[in-house]
This record gives sequence, C-alpha cells and structure tokens, in this order.
Amino acid sequence: GEGGQGGEAEEGEGWDFYLRWPGFNVPSWVLVTCQAEMVGGMRGQEQALLDRVLPLAMAGHTRDLGSLPPFYVIGTSGEDEEAAGGEGDGNTRFHEMAHGLYSTNGAYKEAVDLELQKLPAEVSAELGRRLMALGYCELQEILEDEKQAYMVGGVLVDEEMRSGEGGERVREVEARVRAIFQEYCAPFLPPSALPQPA
Repeated sequence: GEGGQGGEAEEGEGWDFYLRWPGFNVPSWVLVTCQAEMVGGMRGQEQALLDRVLPLAMAGHTRDLGSLPPFYVIGTSGEDEEAAGGEGDGNTRFHEMAHGLYSTNGAYKEAVDLELQKLPAEVSAELGRRLMALGYCELQEILEDEKQAYMVGGVLVDEEMRSGEGGERVREVEARVRAIFQEYCAPFLPPSALPQPA
C-alpha cells in the first residue's frame, strides 16, 4: 500500500517495495512532492516513472501540478503476482484499484469505511495485527485502507473469520465492500473483469 508498506531495503538503499511486491500504488501527492523536492535524489526507475506519468497527468491542463485533481498510479504484473504466490487471477490489480478509489473518491471511501466499522471488533483487530505482521505501519487510516483493499482482492479474511463467532457479519461486510468496489468500477470495467466472490 501507499507509504504504509514496510518496504525498507538494506540501510542506505531506500524504500523499494515496488521492486519486490506484485503490485504498487502511488498517490498523486507523492509524485508532486517528489517532483518538487527530490530532483536528482531519486533512483533511475523513480525518475522514469515521474517522467512518464506527470506529462500524462498534465495533458489538457494548463495549470501547475499542484492544481490537478487527485489521481493514483497503480502497477501490477501477472508474472510478479504468480511469483509472489498468487495465481495471476487479478487480485493484485483489484487490490491496487481499491487503493486508488479509497484515495481519490470520497464517496467510495465513506461507503467502505461505514462497512468496515460493522466488523466485529475482535476481527477488525486481528486484521490489523495481520497487516502489521506483513510490515504495514500502525496508522489507522492505512490499516483501514489495506483492510478494504485486501477484502476486494479476496485475501486476508480467512475461513475461520467467516465461520467463527460473528462470521455472518464478516461475510456481509466483505460482500458489501466488494459490491461497493464493483459499483464504482462498473463504468470502467466490463462485468467479466470484476472480482468474483470469495
């Protein structure tokens, strides 16, 4: 996820999660900040990303980068997903798309946050612990964003959570988060390209 993933490399090598995970995401504010404050201090691949994405974002706009509406850059690779233990089924793509919606669409974020609040407290806390064990930082907004993205992608919530005490509510929340994602993606993706129920 965005800045919350524990992607620290060896000391002095910087943050490199985008080199080691099957997907990555970068909110526009990060690109704008890098453009303004890190000229000459980025790796070649980071500068190449800026050089490619920022002109596309500015197309049709005559104002400066800071005045653009928020946007989100995601990247995924089927090969990387399979190497990371996935099955190349699009989970990473949906996960990253969910991050993009959460970051750029206030109505989506509000709807998903309302659903996440319905999770049993012990399940929500366990999901947070699992995310931190994966290396995510302990910031509530990042953890909530990751919970919804993993629910959309169909992982993190396991059968024990779905069938244990409060399991019916867990299944309902998971189904509703996916339905919200599908509703907001429907204008952009055909039904066959949307995630299927777990």
